[in-house]
Amino acid sequence: MTTAALRLSGALHELLTNVEEHAGDGVDGLGAFEILGREAWMVVADSGRGVLGGYQASQLADKPADAEQALKWAVIDHRSRTGDAARGTGFQTVIQSVRSLDGCVRVRSDDASLELEQEADRSRLLLREQGKLRGFVVSVLLRW
Repeated sequence: MTTAALRLSGALHELLTNVEEHAGDGVDGLGAFEILGREAWMVVADSGRGVLGGYQASQLADKPADAEQALKWAVIDHRSRTGDAARGTGFQTVIQSVRSLDGCVRVRSDDASLELEQEADRSRLLLREQGKLRGFVVSVLLRW
């Protein structure tokens, strides 16, 4: 198995594990992928409490003010809702995998989305307000 395939497999496993761990009880989740020509898509989604709801349900004294801040905490700052500094690295694994393959990651929850585009040595991060979405959706696009 190539290094790229191992990285993608690890990223997909991390995202699927997150559904069970973070979405809440009795939540539906799905994972899908598609490979067409020189593109690959991976999507993991759930109908859970969302990123802001996860932080709000935590025991943290300091909580994010809105979904945009919650996405930044979870995806960019790797701040675990448990408060444990050794946790919260799941998205770091996913983002490093995608960056190494010049891919794009889009994370959407509640009324916000965060997109990371990587091309060669240049990356771009976009944080946007969106229409309300219940749960959490992570999509990854790779082209080669």
